[in-house]
Amino acid sequence: MKWFYVIKTSHNDTLGFGITIHLSKRLVDGYCNPSAAKQQFSKLYYGENLHINQLEKYIKQVYSSKRLNFTNTRTRKLEWIDPKYDISIEDLIDTVEDRISGYPLPIKRIRDKFLPYTLDNPDIFKTINENPDLFLEQLG
Repeated sequence: MKWFYVIKTSHNDTLGFGITIHLSKRLVDGYCNPSAAKQQFSKLYYGENLHINQLEKYIKQVYSSKRLNFTNTRTRKLEWIDPKYDISIEDLIDTVEDRISGYPLPIKRIRDKFLPYTLDNPDIFKTINENPDLFLEQLG
């Protein structure tokens, strides 16, 4: 099982997305430590690896021309939305959820009462597979 996340950085409000198997490790190693700032995942989705990978691939394609790219090569586009395009977090979430519902993909959304995901409670989803209805909701 894998996670798809939406993040808006605390230090510069840059909007991004990605996938991971380990939420807390990704948040610490990928975002908090490099930025020297507390970060959080604003929205989370959970599903089989194949489906989460398909979702990420789709989102990368949709936002291909709007993703940051510091090396000016097509292969190094980042999973960050360039702020100059003024894409809101709601726009990104709508795109993600439209894909999940419309495709449809068997991916579920984490209930809002468990968000945002922070390092204050890194093991909150430890029992997600034993009690999925507590944490997850179907879209649409």
